[in-house]
Amino acid sequence: MGTKRTRKRKHLFLYLACLITAFFVISGCLHFPKKWQGEQHLAKARSQIARGEYEAALQESKTVLSNISSQLFIS
Repeated sequence: MGTKRTRKRKHLFLYLACLITAFFVISGCLHFPKKWQGEQHLAKARSQIARGEYEAALQESKTVLSNISSQLFIS
């Protein structure tokens, strides 16, 4: 009669699914949206306003506005 199969590929689909999930999680965590970058610029602008550097704060605010202007939905 023959020998029993060793079932080396028993968990192949489980490993494949874990690899795909890990890839999506890692790539999603490494992607920094412009929203987060905009929040950093706005925090910098707030600190500049607190120090009295109004022109520099205005430039930082304009930078944020120009970066996200394509994402705004104006009716």
